[in-house]
Amino acid sequence: MANSAFELIKANQGATLLAVNQTAHALSVGDWVYLNGGDYEKALADAEATSFVVGVVVDDIDINNFTLQMGGSVSILTGLVSGTVYYLSETVAGALTGTQPDTPNTVIPLVVANSTTSGVMLSLGEKGGGSSGGGVTFFHAQVNTFSAGDVVRLTAGGDYALAQADSAANAESIGVVSVATGTGLIVQQAGHITGLTGLTDEAVYFLDPITPGALTETQPTTIGQIVKPVLIADGTTSAWVVPYRGNDVEVAALPAPYDLAIVAGFTVSGGLEDIAVQDYGIFVMGRSGEFTGETGYIDTPSSGTDAIVDVEKNGTTIYVTPPAFSTGGNTLTPGVLKTDGTEDFIPGDRITVKVTQIGSVTAGQGLRLTVTGEV
Repeated sequence: MANSAFELIKANQGATLLAVNQTAHALSVGDWVYLNGGDYEKALADAEATSFVVGVVVDDIDINNFTLQMGGSVSILTGLVSGTVYYLSETVAGALTGTQPDTPNTVIPLVVANSTTSGVMLSLGEKGGGSSGGGVTFFHAQVNTFSAGDVVRLTAGGDYALAQADSAANAESIGVVSVATGTGLIVQQAGHITGLTGLTDEAVYFLDPITPGALTETQPTTIGQIVKPVLIADGTTSAWVVPYRGNDVEVAALPAPYDLAIVAGFTVSGGLEDIAVQDYGIFVMGRSGEFTGETGYIDTPSSGTDAIVDVEKNGTTIYVTPPAFSTGGNTLTPGVLKTDGTEDFIPGDRITVKVTQIGSVTAGQGLRLTVTGEV
């Protein structure tokens, strides 16, 4: 009975090797195969049933055992031309051809050569002529001027264009070009990619908002741009493709004003009276934030000495130098806030606004004070 056993013997960066036990398999190294029931047989592109390639034989161990490679870079081939896309042959079973088969044959792109004996395997078990999207890498036939490392997106017409992080539509990348031939390209959607240049080990690379198809280490910050991580480098020429969806750069939330206001030196009916050294405002804070300053005006200035005001948090002043109305002046000289955290507040903090000094000759009348803050 054919294919009585198989064993997964390696899986690394998209390359999967299977040790297959199949009685009298009659396969050789370099044969591209499909599954016929439980048997591996040489594939042929002259019919759909025989064209669903599942791998290539990379080791002919003996008459009943062989090793099958199902993805990644393959290096047991011969007679290739670097940069050429090779298809499943429609005339020679198990073989490759550098000429795309004509209809009614099935077009199955299998590998893009990167030397005379090696190449990158494409997604297997899918028809060609479009992207298969079924694996880490896939092939798409398209006249193009792409280069390895370009980030591409899918267009409405089914072809690919350079992605760019300048809008949500342009930033929906499908992957990174690993090989481009001018008439086709291999796009890597996830997993490990090599053959890149100029990377910084361990750096995160984002889709560039300025240059189409490019990557940048600088995260976009301009409103309307898209933050789209694409690669995490693990060397100067290799990286892991990360299939993350991009996020809009949004307007940062601005601090909201949270001010406290008091008046002093007014009668109940609104007339003027002398200010006094006393508390004029007592508050309990309901939010977290910080004090940022103060502004004020006094109708009748003090004379003899300045009129000084203060703000205390839980009994401790928030100022290094408190604000004051200078003798003879109507406007407030700002204070100097502390920077040790005393100027910050949280829910439950008790705030007291008070007058701590009045004029020695004329006390001052009609004082208005607003302590400014943000949450």
